Amino acid sequence: GINAEYGVQVAAMASLWCTHPDCLESLDQFDNQRSLKLHQKLWHSPDASHAIQVPWRHGNTPAIVAIDSETAESEASRLVGGGCALGLDTEWDSAREVAVLQLAGEDGCLLCLLPEVDLQRCPTLLALLADPRLVKAGVGIAQDVTMLRTKGVVVRGCCDLFLLAARHGHVPPSQPRGLAALAQQLLSVVIPKDDRVRRSDWSLRPLSSEQLV
Repeated sequence: GINAEYGVQVAAMASLWCTHPDCLESLDQFDNQRSLKLHQKLWHSPDASHAIQVPWRHGNTPAIVAIDSETAESEASRLVGGGCALGLDTEWDSAREVAVLQLAGEDGCLLCLLPEVDLQRCPTLLALLADPRLVKAGVGIAQDVTMLRTKGVVVRGCCDLFLLAARHGHVPPSQPRGLAALAQQLLSVVIPKDDRVRRSDWSLRPLSSEQLV
C-alpha cells in the first residue's frame, strides 16, 4: 500500500545521500530488486482531489490526493521545494498497469490516481520526472520506471536506494534489502507492511479501508 508519511522517509533518505558523488554515478543504474511498497493512511474521497495531513517528525506533512489532471499539474511545481530528491513509487492493478503514482518531497507528497489523472496533460509533472538533475529515489525503482514508460512517461535521474546503500557499505550487495529493512536500519523507522493489501488491485475505486488504513 501507500503511505505518504513513508514516502517522505524515502525522500529524507535520498536527501542524505543525493549530494554525494557516488549518487551521481548511481543514477539510472538498476537491478531487479522489488519495487518499494509503502503503506497508505489517507481519507479518500472518490469524487474530488483533496489535501490531507500525515504525521512526520513530530509535525504534519501535507499530502495531495489528485484524481484529476489539473490538480496533479498545479501541485507538481510545489512538490520539490528546496530539495534535491523525490521519493517515487507506483502501485498497480490486476493487469499490472500503474494505478497510483506517488511522489514525495521534503515538504509534502503527491498521490496521483490513474487513469483519472492523465499524465500526458501534466507537463510540469512530466518535466520533473524527466529532469536528470532531480534525483528520483526508490527501492527497485527500475520496475516503476519501466511501468511508467509504458504510459509514455520518461523518468530520469533515478537512484535505487538499495544499490546506493550497498555502495556505501551499509548493506551487503549480495543480500537485497527492501525499503522496510533500509528504513529500519538507517532511519530507525519501522514500516508496517501487509503483503495481502500491498498486492491488492489498486485500480478499484474507492480504495478499500484496508488500503487506506
